[in-house]
Amino acid sequence: MDEYDVASQINKLLPGGEITFTRADLGDIRPRHGFTREDAVMEVVRDAAHEVTCESDHVTGWTTFRRLVTPLPANLHSYVTPDRRDFFKLRSDGLYETPRR
Repeated sequence: MDEYDVASQINKLLPGGEITFTRADLGDIRPRHGFTREDAVMEVVRDAAHEVTCESDHVTGWTTFRRLVTPLPANLHSYVTPDRRDFFKLRSDGLYETPRR
């Protein structure tokens, strides 16, 4: 599966739903420089910044994507593109916060 196939399955999740993929499932994904396979998927998932989280277990090779029950407020993000993470503050709960101007 490529990142578009995986993202298509994630996009079908209802609020509160989750789907888990094995390392082999994500093996065909070729991320760009500085991106992980998970980043490559999140880049094409609809509403990933405010509605989807990703958790990888590097020991087992399982990666779980979850659709939040309610979207996050505008100042919080569950995903930020790696090349823009410097513009956000990473909180202790794993969410990214838009800095106040």
